[in-house]
Amino acid sequence: QAIKEKKFRSDLYWRLNTAKIILPPLRQRKDDILLLVTHFLNDFNRRYNTKKIFGKAILSYFISYDWPGNVRQLKNAVERMCILSDKIIVNESLFLQYLDQEEDIEEFDEECFNVEEFKKRTVIKLYAKYKSSRIIAKKMGLSQSTANLLINKYINEM
Repeated sequence: QAIKEKKFRSDLYWRLNTAKIILPPLRQRKDDILLLVTHFLNDFNRRYNTKKIFGKAILSYFISYDWPGNVRQLKNAVERMCILSDKIIVNESLFLQYLDQEEDIEEFDEECFNVEEFKKRTVIKLYAKYKSSRIIAKKMGLSQSTANLLINKYINEM
């Protein structure tokens, strides 16, 4: 269809169409989830020089969630939890907060790929909504003192 409408080059289509790979959505491949989570966690631990691990309970949440955004959403969730957790063992409360924040996070634009920018926007948005370091700490899975530091850093910067 796109070729007929001249929105996609036919020569490129035939180059890419050498082998069709049909990959079911992640919700139909529950066995792959733990392998992917482990891979992404190891990758982010190397990238951010951390030693985070996921508790058993949070792994069951990963498996039971449908992942409408497939592998990209799973990867982003693992990275988000690695970044936002101030504990070595990431527990299920952070996953539940991820689900709560998922609706809010979708509103962020594409500039939010930088980790620092992501934290800044999250803190500013939560501060505007709650005005409480205790609630922000709970929502982000941080200690209250860490939340206070971030609030002071980002809110006073404005």
